[in-house]
Amino acid sequence: MDGLGEVGIAISALLIISLFLKVLLLTSKVKMPRLNIVLNIAIVPLLVLFLLNFVLELI
Repeated sequence: MDGLGEVGIAISALLIISLFLKVLLLTSKVKMPRLNIVLNIAIVPLLVLFLLNFVLELI
């Protein structure tokens, strides 16, 4: 497979969306603690999957 592949593109898109929402939440004046916790929980596995996919593509 060349490049990231379909799975890598999907993981990258989800990670970008999650990080974008996190930045919006941090810059907004509205306090949403539940959304903050959910985004924190979602970003870590997506980052791990992204890095794992990146390493597997290098092999």
